[in-house]
Amino acid sequence: MPQTNKRENLARLLREKGLKPTSQRITILRELKKLQTHIEAEELFYHLRKKNFKISLATIYRTLERLSQKGLIKKANFGDGYMRYEINLPDVHHDHLICNECGKIIEFFNPEIEGLQNNICSEYNFQSTHHTIIIHGTCEDCQKKKKLKLGEK
Repeated sequence: MPQTNKRENLARLLREKGLKPTSQRITILRELKKLQTHIEAEELFYHLRKKNFKISLATIYRTLERLSQKGLIKKANFGDGYMRYEINLPDVHHDHLICNECGKIIEFFNPEIEGLQNNICSEYNFQSTHHTIIIHGTCEDCQKKKKLKLGEK
């Protein structure tokens, strides 16, 4: 798809959400979509600066907050004091495993967990709008490193 069509699609999406399609908003959405990861505002600032996009950190914070309010991006605090952002793709849900050692974020989807959550909501006649599961622990790589340090196999 040509770059102009992608830009037009993002502009249309912003207008549908009641936002003016500014170059900053389009660029931030485009980069979050490309990165497909969880990124802090300052990391995004430096990422965009490396690409010679002129934008202030304050503008990034304001834009991320506004895009989040409109449901175009998701924000999450994984318990380390940093807010991270990712593109909010419709009908694509995932939860997170967070390594306490290296900070690695592993996304997962489990239909059994989703089913249990739906059953619980039904049992209490509760309409869920969204949810997030965050499980903290130690990733496989860090477990292996610990075992090597201890001389285990």
